[in-house]
Amino acid sequence: MQLPIGYKELNFKPLNRNMIEAVWTSITNNSGEYLVLPDGRADLILRFELDKNNKAQNITPIIAAPYSTAMRVPYKNQLGFVGLRFRPAMAGLVLNISLAKIAQNTFYGNDAIKLVPAVNKLTTGNATIDELINRLDTFADQRHNISLPKNIQKSFDLMHLSGGRISIFEIVKSLNISERSLLRNFKSLVGLSPKIFNAILRFHRAIRLLKFTNMSIANVAFEAGFSDQSHMNREFRKLGGFTPANLPDLALAGFSL
Repeated sequence: MQLPIGYKELNFKPLNRNMIEAVWTSITNNSGEYLVLPDGRADLILRFELDKNNKAQNITPIIAAPYSTAMRVPYKNQLGFVGLRFRPAMAGLVLNISLAKIAQNTFYGNDAIKLVPAVNKLTTGNATIDELINRLDTFADQRHNISLPKNIQKSFDLMHLSGGRISIFEIVKSLNISERSLLRNFKSLVGLSPKIFNAILRFHRAIRLLKFTNMSIANVAFEAGFSDQSHMNREFRKLGGFTPANLPDLALAGFSL
């Protein structure tokens, strides 16, 4: 995920680590647009402006649902963000919404409040950034008594351990369920199909191999689980809008692969 300048994931231990994958902040120092890569996750975000005392004001809630393609989002100078990135499927359970119904969308302000009225209380008054983080964390922890169905959690484990290289056939065989059952339950909870989620994991693994190793593009394609280099090129264009040979300057969000 390429985000505005100042993006960082915090060394913050959320009250419920089973639900939250990362807590992050971002302060912009210019205007432009940023590229958000699909990662199969959903975020609950508070956008704000900083007053002269560096306190957040004009706080706006944002609910970012999972996407299957990259999107470009405009931003302006001196905007701040704090966000919770939920583990796959957890956002829907925490917010009591169907990710399948809101996938491929981002909801701002009143639209986010209409979707989840409870987020309105996160925006009251001015606050420090630390206070906003604690608001988000407490809000999520109030819904701590939730858990994923075992089959869905196991499917995530298999996908992440393989970096998206495991086939759907291998997953359903390991879980001893039908492909139709996996597809129905996975998409309902995650908002994306298992095939697309797997492709996103391969995509991110390949990007990291390209950025942080000296492997050739052909070897990256093999290691990341693509059938060949042409297959990887097609997936990069589809998911990110660029090719492996022309990576933009990406600041990647951290999550398990």
